[in-house]
This record gives sequence, structure tokens and C-alpha cells, in this order.
Amino acid sequence: MFTDIVGFTRSAQRNEEAALRHLEEHRRLLRPVFGQHGGKEVKTMGDAFLVEFSSALEAVRGAVAMQQLLHNRNATVTPENVVRIRIGLHVGDVVHRGRDVLGDAVNVASRIEPLAEPGGICLTDQVFQHVLHKIDFPMVSLGQRELKNVEAPVEVYRLVLPWEESSRPSAVPLATNRIAVLPLKNMSGDPADEYFADGMTEEIISTITAISGLKVISRTSAMKYKNTEKGLPEIARELSVGSVVEGSVRKSGDKVRIAVQLIDAHTDEHLWANQYDRELKDIFALQAEIATQAASSLKVALLPAEARRIADKTPVDPEVHALYLKGRFHANKRTEEGLNKSIEYFHQALERDPSYALAYAGVADAYIPLGYYCYIAPSVAMPKARAAAEEALRIDPILAEAQTGLAAVQWLYEWDRTGAEKGFRNALREDPGYTRGRQMLGELLSSIGRFDESATELKQALDIDPLSLSVIIAEVQRLYLARQYDAAIDQSLRQSEMDPNYFPAHLFRGMVLGQQRRFSEAIHELEVARVLSGGSGWAVAALGEVYALAEKRDNAEAILHELDTLGNRRYVSQLLVAGIFLGLGDPERALMCLERAVTDKDPHLTRLKFDPYFDKLRSDARFQDVLRRIGLGG
Repeated sequence: MFTDIVGFTRSAQRNEEAALRHLEEHRRLLRPVFGQHGGKEVKTMGDAFLVEFSSALEAVRGAVAMQQLLHNRNATVTPENVVRIRIGLHVGDVVHRGRDVLGDAVNVASRIEPLAEPGGICLTDQVFQHVLHKIDFPMVSLGQRELKNVEAPVEVYRLVLPWEESSRPSAVPLATNRIAVLPLKNMSGDPADEYFADGMTEEIISTITAISGLKVISRTSAMKYKNTEKGLPEIARELSVGSVVEGSVRKSGDKVRIAVQLIDAHTDEHLWANQYDRELKDIFALQAEIATQAASSLKVALLPAEARRIADKTPVDPEVHALYLKGRFHANKRTEEGLNKSIEYFHQALERDPSYALAYAGVADAYIPLGYYCYIAPSVAMPKARAAAEEALRIDPILAEAQTGLAAVQWLYEWDRTGAEKGFRNALREDPGYTRGRQMLGELLSSIGRFDESATELKQALDIDPLSLSVIIAEVQRLYLARQYDAAIDQSLRQSEMDPNYFPAHLFRGMVLGQQRRFSEAIHELEVARVLSGGSGWAVAALGEVYALAEKRDNAEAILHELDTLGNRRYVSQLLVAGIFLGLGDPERALMCLERAVTDKDPHLTRLKFDPYFDKLRSDARFQDVLRRIGLGG
């Protein structure tokens, strides 16, 4: 038997005193179990035990008792005090030398122990044959495994413990070249430097993504684990990655210290660790060094073009770079306040360096949602987004962020879907891991009825950004437009499980329930969406549509009055107002609103052709004329 504490090395680095206390407690708890099952402790090696048993059956029973003991103990402590071990069991001949035992049997046991999940037990085929039909626990084959310094492949099994969920995935290792970069910890002591730690995380992800041999989880999903108490193996399972980068950043004046380590998610072993002390002006070279070292440690070769792309980043004034990172930090909040704040920082960066293409791309990326979510009129937001994206492309003609921004304006505001699709695909050729570009391409395809192609793009986006709420809501919209209502509700519920306060999940679930004429449920969801969004015009109008469908005329008219008042402060989508009039049985007013939406170049018109809410108007020639004028006729 070989045992090992999960994550002991990292725990010791974080808090050596606590780690040593946990080590001694775990030894005190487990040692009596060995004797109860005829086992003899051969030796300890740091945080590992080597134990010899005279019976394979008793070894398995002892392993279960050890894990049960720790499972019960962990249920009574805080997450930072949890202690989990892995256990590996093998039967074979050994050579006794003094108090030690040597031989292939010892080597095999030590090699299969890391294959166990935290709190789990792995055993070889030899042990399996000895205990088959003699224990009450299921044993699941993990297949033939190649083990270091072992000539022939070894069949390995996982013993399923009573408290493990039946649906829990097996310990089949995922490819080590599928990698997640977890949020770097801000060690500066100043919360105001949080933007810098987040920015470094985002840029390291972007740099590593340039290496085709590595598949990198997107920033959106990685940032979900900021300040998490979850252990690395659990995070790795949730993100389906085989390797994890984690570390910390300390900024002081014009100096920065970054400590970073690459960890094998299956074994919790360090593949590489380093600490870098640099000046801020050298930060891009440092990002390239980290990306290159990660690839080297995972035995992934860089193509010459990739090496050049990583190394050839143009140096940027540290102050300009800091302003850009602050802009990204606020833009990623995706709130009205955050988006406006991000534009201020991007413009400050551009005042100092008018040639900084990424800052122009950031301006475009902020104005697009400001227009789409009706915080400001699209006639104001979208031209500003186009101008910023064009300037970024003038400076850097292949910048994926800028290509995506320009394509978004072409699709949402100018109704040039052919040009937009080409732009999105060009951006993805330059940066295949750019999730935002792939998501928007998927949304465009669903808006013109190419639902299968849309599903493919969104599936790829979720593969690299599995926890992205915006990608999941794009899939919900696709299912809504394709009239797959039950599937749309299932997806929106998945979204709400991840974040109960994410208002678009409630918004689209309410819209779908309205189409299913489940009015009381729909009204509840849309009331929640209105509150969570702070009175978003989209949420308010969707609620009015459902009130109208449910023949709650007074409520629907009250919503129309609310939207009229709201229109004095911000833009209100006339497409959404048209839906309320249509539900109230007034198609003439609905068509008048659609005409105003066309004049406004309302971005919500992009889904008009397949939106089920407007089915009542489809036979009207005036409606068909609206579709023709926005490029959705035929």
C-alpha cells in the first residue's frame, strides 16, 4: 500500500505550520488502522506511507477504513483544514532489506497511487482478482496504464466508496495539454492592485492560447475560481483539464514579482515552478517566458510562427499598460457603470499612446454592449464602436479583438451579415481560442436560421469556456429561436445553478415559458429578471409581452407607461414595445413600433425573422417588407 496526502507541497508553501499539523494528525489517525487489518508500516516518506499487508483482502478493507475515517473527520472541519489522501494497492513479490522492502511490487503501488482521486483508492488487476466477490464495493476499470519504469501496461481499477456520487466521473486522466490558468493572487497588500493581478492572468491566458499544441480554458471560466476554497483536483474536474497554472503577483512601484507554478492535475505534482522579479516595462517578455516554459514542461513544441508571435509583442509604456488593464477590469463586469468606466480608462491610455491598438479594441468592445442592452441609443453606441475598431485595425490589421468588434457592428447595426460572418471567421483564424468571437458567430448563425452550424460554434466555445454564462445564454437564445423550448429551459436552469443572480437566465426562461403559455411561471421569472437587472428595458418589456399574452391588460398597459417613462432617461427598444402591442391585439401600433426600430437600427431586430413572438404578423406584407429592408427577407 502506498498513500499520499493530496496537495501537501502546495499547502506547506502557503502555511507550513498548518500543513505540518495536518500531517501529524493524519499519521496519528491512520497508524492504528494498519494494525487492525494486519498491516505493518514499512516507512514514511515525507507525507507518504508505505505499508505491507499479508492479505490483499485485508489491505483493501484497511484502505476503505482509512478513507472512511478521514471522510468523517473532514465533514467536521472548515475547507482549509480538510485532509485527503490517495491510496494505491498492488500484490507482488518484494525483497526485505533490513526494515525496508524493495522490488517491482513497491514500484507499481507507488505509480498507481497518483491515479486515485482525492479521497480515493486505486488497485491493480492482481488485487482485483484476489478480492473479487469478497467485498461489497464496486470496482471500475480505468483501463490499461503505462507506468513509469514498469515494462508492461498495468490494468488499474478504482474502488467506488459508499459516499461517492454514482455520477462522479472516473479518474481517467485528461490530456495534460488541456490547461487552465487560475486567477493570480494579488499579494501587493493593496486591493486597488486587483486589476493588475486579473490583467496578468488574462494576458498569460492570451499568450499561452497562441500555442496551438495547448488547449487553454478561457478567462471567463478561469476567473470563476477567484478566491475559491475549492481544491485543485475539483477545479480540474469541473474544467476538464489535465494541467493547471496558479500563482501570485506582487506589484510595488515599477517592480513586479510573479510566482507561478504548473501542476499536473492528476498527480498534484509540480511540473515546473519559478519566481520572476522584473520591471513593469519587461512584463510582455515575462509573459512570453511563462508561456514558453509551460509548453516546454508539457513537452509541446512551438511552431516558428507561434514563437515569433509570442516574442514579438511591441513594448508598451507601463503606465499605458496599467490604464488598459484597469479598463479591461471594469469592462469585464459587463454593467453599465463598469462599461462606462472602462471607456474612460481606455481613452486615458490612448491619450498617452495613440498607437495602442488594444485600447481602441477595448473601446469598441465596451460600446457594443452599451448599445445592445439599451443603456444608450444604438445610433450613438455603434458608430463609436466602429470608429474605434477601425482605428485598432489600422494600427494592427489582424487583431482578433478589433476584427470581432467591427464584425459585431456590421451584424447588429448595419445588417451586413455576410461581411460580419467573414469578419468573425477572420478573427478566429488569427485567434481560434477567442471565445467572444466564436460566441458571436454562433449567435449570428442562429439569427439567420443556420441552427446546426450555430450549435457547432457554441459547442466549441463552451469547450474552451465551459463556465461562461454568456455562451450558455447564446445557446438558450438559439434553442428559443429554433422553437426547442424544453431544451432552452433546461439550459437556462443550468445557468441559474451556476449563478442564481444572472438575470438573462431568468429573462429567457420567462420568454420561453410565455411561448408555452405557462404564464404564472413566466411572470415570476421576468419579475425576478427585472429586479436583478435593475430595471433593464429588455426585462421590463418582456414582462409586458407576457402580461399581454396572459390577457392581463392593466398590467401590460402599466408596463407601457413604465417604458415610456424609462425612455426619458435611456434608449428603449421599439422592437420590444412592438411585442407588447401585438400581445394586446393591436398589430397597427406594433408595426408602427417596428418602423421606429428600423429607423433606430435597433440591434434586437437581428432575431426578428425567427422570433416566435412575431408569428402573428408573418402573413402581413408590411412585416415582410420590414424583414426585406433589414436584409432578412426571402
